[in-house]
Amino acid sequence: MDREAPSTASSTRRGPSYGDPRAEREIDEHLELVPFIDLGLDFDHAACLAEATALLREFVPYQSDPRYGIRHWNGLALRALDGDPAKAAVPPSPGADQEQRYATTPVAARCPKTMELLRDVLDWEACRAVAFLALSPRSRIAAHVDDPMHEVMRSVNVALNMPDGCEFVIDTEPDGRAGPFTRTVPLRPGVGMVVNVARPHYLVNDSDTVRIHVVARGPVRWPAARVLGLARAQNHYPDEASLRLALDARYARLGRPSDHDPEPTRYQRKRKPSTGASPSY
Repeated sequence: MDREAPSTASSTRRGPSYGDPRAEREIDEHLELVPFIDLGLDFDHAACLAEATALLREFVPYQSDPRYGIRHWNGLALRALDGDPAKAAVPPSPGADQEQRYATTPVAARCPKTMELLRDVLDWEACRAVAFLALSPRSRIAAHVDDPMHEVMRSVNVALNMPDGCEFVIDTEPDGRAGPFTRTVPLRPGVGMVVNVARPHYLVNDSDTVRIHVVARGPVRWPAARVLGLARAQNHYPDEASLRLALDARYARLGRPSDHDPEPTRYQRKRKPSTGASPSY
């Protein structure tokens, strides 16, 4: 629910997963077409859920701008600006000095099982906000985008639980109506995804149980080839050529031209045209 300022390739491409620009670009093109990649995690999600549940009374409202007045979406940071667990959301207008101010919070030491998982999956020192996020029972987060400037913004989402009645619906129309590519992210307890939160999406918890996930703004530490292999297997596009044909078909259906980078070895975020995308929270 936070707006992260647009960043350059050089500032976001840190850590061991960013050694192959061509693979990185193909990963993003998969996320343009199918806005999630299942990371195939195997971890003790019940133990991680117990750690988060024990801290629920310490959670604070999760939003980068208090004008939104959201009361049913709360978080507690494991890594945050100035190491402050209350700063679970990335600031909407980060200053030039903030990159060096992100630090592990005291909460992390109280969550050893969760941190064991996150340090395996994430390039921890390159992360910005990493937080437990709790969506209250019988509540909904309206359709929004987390980055209105680009086609792709990666966010790692790890489901500690997913009660019946919870949904994460993505690639909607800006107002939340279903569009031609709308789908439900197949989250379930113990599943971790890279999710493209530049696509309009909304969240629903139509259960009587709080929904708790870990959400991270930061790079996966695995080699890009490993993540790309997961994307290709999930989406059944075994190479760049077949993926780009599918992207061409997507944009033709939307009445937009495809925007393929002509330089095959250069990773570059793709900008959206000015279409009045929904604001981010």
